[in-house]
Amino acid sequence: AAVLNTTPEDQAIAEQVARELLFPKPSDQGDARGGAPERDAAPAAPPAPIDDPTAGILADLAAFDFDLDAIDDLAQLEEALAEEQESGFGAFELFERLYSSAVREERALAELCMLFGGPAALQAEAILKLSELRGWLEGQLSAQLGELRPAHVYQACKAGLSDCLEHGCEHTWERVGTLAGTQPEALPELYAELLAEASPRELGRSLSFLQPFEAELEAEQYHRFRADCRQRARDLNDLVELSKGLEEWLEPGEELVRRSAVENPVRAIEAAQWLAEQYGRELRPSILDAWLGSKEERPDLEELSQVVVDCPRWESELAHATKRHLEAIDRILESDYAVLDPEPSASVPLPDSLAVQVDFCVQLEATGLNAGSKSAGRLCTHCMLSVRHTAHFLPLLDAFLERKVLPDDVEAVVAAARKLGIDPQEVYDRVGDALRQLEFLIRGDGRDAERYQRLSERAKGIPEELMSELCAIASRNHNLEAIASLLAINLGSACAHLSEDIVPEAMGYRGIGSGPNLLKQWFGHRHSIHDPLRSQIKSMVKDALIELAFDWMGKAGGSGKQGLVPQSATRPFRVGDELDSVDIENSLDALVMSGRRLEEATPEDLYVAETARGRAALCMLIDISGSMSGEDLAICSVAVVMLLGKLAPQEVSLAVFESNTHVMKSFDEDADLDELADKVLELQATGGTQVGAALTWAREQLVGMGEADQHILFVLSDFAFFEKEEELRQHGLALADLGLTFLAAHHGYVDRSSLEVLRASMGGQVLKMGSLQKLPALLIDVLAQIGDGSLR
Repeated sequence: AAVLNTTPEDQAIAEQVARELLFPKPSDQGDARGGAPERDAAPAAPPAPIDDPTAGILADLAAFDFDLDAIDDLAQLEEALAEEQESGFGAFELFERLYSSAVREERALAELCMLFGGPAALQAEAILKLSELRGWLEGQLSAQLGELRPAHVYQACKAGLSDCLEHGCEHTWERVGTLAGTQPEALPELYAELLAEASPRELGRSLSFLQPFEAELEAEQYHRFRADCRQRARDLNDLVELSKGLEEWLEPGEELVRRSAVENPVRAIEAAQWLAEQYGRELRPSILDAWLGSKEERPDLEELSQVVVDCPRWESELAHATKRHLEAIDRILESDYAVLDPEPSASVPLPDSLAVQVDFCVQLEATGLNAGSKSAGRLCTHCMLSVRHTAHFLPLLDAFLERKVLPDDVEAVVAAARKLGIDPQEVYDRVGDALRQLEFLIRGDGRDAERYQRLSERAKGIPEELMSELCAIASRNHNLEAIASLLAINLGSACAHLSEDIVPEAMGYRGIGSGPNLLKQWFGHRHSIHDPLRSQIKSMVKDALIELAFDWMGKAGGSGKQGLVPQSATRPFRVGDELDSVDIENSLDALVMSGRRLEEATPEDLYVAETARGRAALCMLIDISGSMSGEDLAICSVAVVMLLGKLAPQEVSLAVFESNTHVMKSFDEDADLDELADKVLELQATGGTQVGAALTWAREQLVGMGEADQHILFVLSDFAFFEKEEELRQHGLALADLGLTFLAAHHGYVDRSSLEVLRASMGGQVLKMGSLQKLPALLIDVLAQIGDGSLR
């Protein structure tokens, strides 16, 4: 470089100087004394620093592993440098050179490398050459298509690796980012296409992939596109998706808030919660005001247990609704008890008007607010005071306590029990402070499994400090009953304070916290438990899941071997058939058609009636979006395994959906319950509610089952979908062409407008459950209706 920058007339001298500097002749003057210098000689003083421009060059060359003395001229040096670069540095040296490079493409390679694990990943893959690095990065990009982030696409374009993106982008937003980095002049046409066809989620994601390129895009077109995207927001959920893409607060107008609240208050509140957490802007009270203002009548208790806002107006409306609800219970009970015997036996069921109140109380407790809990306690007390027969009292109280609902006035409940001739101690033992009783029991090293079970069902939680102390006491005493109860109350917290070897031994010990509670604890705390303990617990939970599913299978109708749909047929008589099974009518018809007389009949002329079972094609879609609790996921998992274990593999397909669709089983797959349970136990309630892809998948599944006698689409959801009504209608009409039976199941709040659009386009039935706990029983009923031909 120095030679080339020297004036042309002096370059010959400069090259000679350069040769002498870079390739000095070996000295022929040895040590005058011969031999090595003495070890204890004082070291020479370091030379004074010299401003030598060649020092940096020589230091850089020293990093390469070749012999300078063996090189005769600059041409050979260039060849040696190129060969050394191709053979590669160490992985870390390669990364460092790229990261500090003045070439933008090389820096982009380093940045992209960081997104895929950095120099440690290169070292692990033994990548030492630049060509190897580019190939490895292309492979990483291709493997993660569909899951790429904006930074991946941006750096890939800058590094010259956009080819693998251009031909394989799975999502609109990846295509947008790639086009911004390779052909920005083509973006205006894509902007128009997106505004005409893309969903708000696609628009939001597309904006996030455009942002890294903002400084390089045509400013007016880009900012106009951003503004047009904002105008596409139909409700707060659309605004959330756009806000995620823009990564900034978008102020919603009053009309947008009002429309969101009126159309779907639950979905609007979920969106507002995200906005509050992200930007600290609170919209939920405004949503509640708009929703209440749109209603002709004040909301009832069930509606307020779904539309929950922590504010004074919600508490006021809840108090009013609770009062009206209690008055309604009293009116209904008058007629319910009038039809019962004065002193019914234990076999006489509790009036439905009281039994359903347990679910109401659970919904109120699930609000997570003190006002909701107080309302549940008041309702519980009122129900207990309304019981008129001894046989109903304690079972109803136990039903409330099993769902962790406590009366707000224990003394009033005790007085009611006394009037019915029930020992007050029976009540005190049940409704006393469960946590305090559990603490005393563990400190006293009690071993009463039944009592531990009862207390663990009632305790709502344990403070972390107390959990640590009780775990230490129970472990020291090797009290497996106590440890099982602590695991049943809070699996994640207990596992953090217990040794890994004792947890599997105590989990579900003597039935404490086993079954449904074990599933609930798994879904609530699985992410806080780490391997190897997590794997051990999951194996135990899987066994519990399959066992619960088999319990329900025994109650369900249909047969996995014969099929669900009954079919009548006749066949020729065989040796060994009972004469009672002969179909007289068909046998006579066959004989007449043959032109012979009755006395000429032989056994070959006889026909036997035989009832076979044909095939039904049941496609099931389950909505797992929003705030589905651990208990909700637990009951869904049992229902899924029960359904797939009961039916023949070719009779059922199933997927769960939120923002994305997750296929659990298609019609052409076998139902391996162990593998299925593994999938189910990793379900997560995340994302929004987009049903379009799920309905498309369902149609593809049912189209491939043309030979089935009956096609059924079962959808469990609150039907609060992101899609527009017209889009839902088109999906419904496409499915209706298959002649299927549509079953729409829901519990709690439901978006009736979206539900009605689907029902109107497909026909079918709407099935309402008091709570999600009823899902397995509902499915059993559906299977029975399919089996007896009553499902229409």
